[in-house]
Amino acid sequence: TVFIFYTVVPKKFKWAVLLTASYVFYALNSGKLTVFLLLATAAVYFAGILLDCIAYTSALAKKGLEREEKKKLKTLINYQKKAVVVLTLGFIFGILLTIKYSGFFAGIFNRASEFAGLNFVLPEFKFLMPLGISYYTLQAAGYVIDIYRGKYRASHNFGKVALFLSFFPQITEGPIGRFDDLADPLYEGHGFSYDNLTKGLQLTAWGLFKKMVIADRVNLFVSEVFGNHGGYSGSILLAAGALYTLQIYAEFSGCMDIVTGSAQLFGVPLAKNFERPFFSKSVSEFWRRWHITLGAWLRDYVFYPVSLSPTCIRTGKFARARLGEHFGSFLPTAFALLITWIGIGFWHGAGIKYLIYGLYYYALMMLGMLL
Repeated sequence: TVFIFYTVVPKKFKWAVLLTASYVFYALNSGKLTVFLLLATAAVYFAGILLDCIAYTSALAKKGLEREEKKKLKTLINYQKKAVVVLTLGFIFGILLTIKYSGFFAGIFNRASEFAGLNFVLPEFKFLMPLGISYYTLQAAGYVIDIYRGKYRASHNFGKVALFLSFFPQITEGPIGRFDDLADPLYEGHGFSYDNLTKGLQLTAWGLFKKMVIADRVNLFVSEVFGNHGGYSGSILLAAGALYTLQIYAEFSGCMDIVTGSAQLFGVPLAKNFERPFFSKSVSEFWRRWHITLGAWLRDYVFYPVSLSPTCIRTGKFARARLGEHFGSFLPTAFALLITWIGIGFWHGAGIKYLIYGLYYYALMMLGMLL
């Protein structure tokens, strides 16, 4: 239905069809929780404009200043821009942490309080999760950080930012997009393309095959064995474990094919999220091929900032002088990867098992780097 409307309306209104469809889709699935998506959109939209205003004002103020005065102005401007970014990220991630993780952290605090003999107990709230909140929060954060870094100027079109964060094919499971890649294809409008139509439908059909024919069928066997593991032999358990791996891949990559194929109908290219991960030669390579956009987001906005921080640089110099070149580069990388993998663990869910999941892969990667 959306594709038909998109095809027949004039080019200048095509973006409005996608935005309307995205919010109808979201409201049908999330109801009043749509307000959280609107809050995140408004927060990063106004933060982006404010960052642009600060940069413009500083450019005007620099004219005619002496060198020392320019340094002082630069320090003040950097402080203002960092304050805007920190407050904005605190707001949008605060919503995510409250809704998704507050119950988990409150539970940990209460168990620790009980163990210590204290009587202080925090309420463990369980909130209904807004659809795709983890995905659109990361996209929103990336938008603000990229403007702060000077990668591009902020958009003064609220609809453009809103469509970027709410585009209905990708909001539930990604891939995690970048504004400079997606904004123009989403907003400019595309005429009917036989190539986009046929390739989009083929990719969607292939995704449905992986999801419904492979993953859903395998799930019948896996659920039975995992649910009654005491009644099956070791060979059956091993087969279930291997098939569960196939199920996860067919489920997630199948959904990505459906998403990518659906977006292609509208002429919108989405980032690739899987690149034959089981042909990888190492754990590190596997994670560069699996959920690619999540890994890329964490690399650009978590790993690099941590590894290039003054603390990590000093640690690297210290280790290089006393332990050699290998450990000089290994220790800062290991610390940055620890923060990254803790993030990946919690990304998948609020629970100790998800933290262990992240640290498990972190340990494997560290062994690979050491050996």
